[in-house]
Amino acid sequence: MMKSLRQHAANPVSGASLGVFRAAFGGLVFFEMLRYWVAGIHRDTLLIPTFHFKYAGFEWLEPLPEPAMHVVFAAMLVGAAMVAVGWRTRWGAAILFLSFAYGFLLEAAAYRNHTYLIALLSAWMVFLPSDRRFVLGGSKEGTTETVPLWSIWAMRFQIGVVYFFAGIAKLDPLWLSGGSMRAVIEAGGHDAATAAMLSGPFMLQLLVYSGLLLDLLALPLLLMHRTRKAMFIALAGFHLLNALLLVDVGVFPWFMLAVTTIFFAPDWPDAFRKEKKKEREMEGTPQSLSLVGAVALAAVVLLQLALPLRHHFYPGSSTWTHEGHRWSWRMKLTAKRVDSYAFFAKDPATGERFDLTPNADLALTAWQREKMLRQPDLMVQFVADMARRVEEQIGRDVTFHADIRLSEGGGPVRALIDTTYDLSEAERGWASAPYVLR
Repeated sequence: MMKSLRQHAANPVSGASLGVFRAAFGGLVFFEMLRYWVAGIHRDTLLIPTFHFKYAGFEWLEPLPEPAMHVVFAAMLVGAAMVAVGWRTRWGAAILFLSFAYGFLLEAAAYRNHTYLIALLSAWMVFLPSDRRFVLGGSKEGTTETVPLWSIWAMRFQIGVVYFFAGIAKLDPLWLSGGSMRAVIEAGGHDAATAAMLSGPFMLQLLVYSGLLLDLLALPLLLMHRTRKAMFIALAGFHLLNALLLVDVGVFPWFMLAVTTIFFAPDWPDAFRKEKKKEREMEGTPQSLSLVGAVALAAVVLLQLALPLRHHFYPGSSTWTHEGHRWSWRMKLTAKRVDSYAFFAKDPATGERFDLTPNADLALTAWQREKMLRQPDLMVQFVADMARRVEEQIGRDVTFHADIRLSEGGGPVRALIDTTYDLSEAERGWASAPYVLR
């Protein structure tokens, strides 16, 4: 049975839809990275901060000197352009993946689901035969224009998993109550009249439940031929609403709309041809997907199904604790507002207390501080670095504490961190954090 599945996965199909997918992906990433560079977002994120929050396992990764970082940014543009036009596509994808993943992994406070998706798709492009159609100069004479079936389904899986887990995540009480959506509206920078209209009871419930149903139903309805077009039109309206009215997330709504076309038939772009040529590439005996390739695909699938589920193994709500929140497609769920914050150290011998709040204000940029105060694992990283510096200055051991008061979804203000816990002793890892109040 396994052998027959591997043979079926290697069946040749038109490479047209994968070619459109590749060109749209590369082109939109190019324009997004260009926008980042022109607007100075890369500089604000990676060059200006003197302290960088790290992802677990990548604590060793550091920014290069500024001139070299500009070369990294340029490499993102070059790689994305190569992918878009289909010129030496796998080399371009490798350049894009290495440069983009490097920048992405340098700053954990800047994590966003769509940047994570770009990193994943650029990695996929290194291995996919996506340059069989719609390439610079046209396909070379005698080269095949087909792709193995598994390459189409790999991209359907990758996009489908985003929709599916985004829908599952919206079953969270904070989303259903409208608290998360109110936070999205407040962050949108709308004028008073627009904000009032969007926050009205009817419109708020419409946005909450339409977002939930569209994400939940997207994958099954895109997979069925009869409902595919209707679902795509509904998703188009959803993404355009996000892009034009709700919140600025750059190219992401247009990006998701473009890559969702992978759910249509592999030869759908050929419907726009005046004359459909015979697919000479379908001739020949299809090969079997290698055992190594099948195992690698299965491992990727299992990993991406497991990561979004891990938050269920932590006590309390992930929207409050942030445990299991990353890599899980839990989009637009957090709705925490900082009421007050303080960092301080205590001398266990004398009881003397030292106010360290100015240290946080000076050491971090405003956007870093805003992210840190809502994400306890980032806070522990900063406190560990601050503890090392303070103890070097005062020459004795002290304990380090935080008093962070937040409200969630318009609820009452409460403490996020146990103020008696010495955060300098906190350990990073997969275990539930003992210093977080749930």
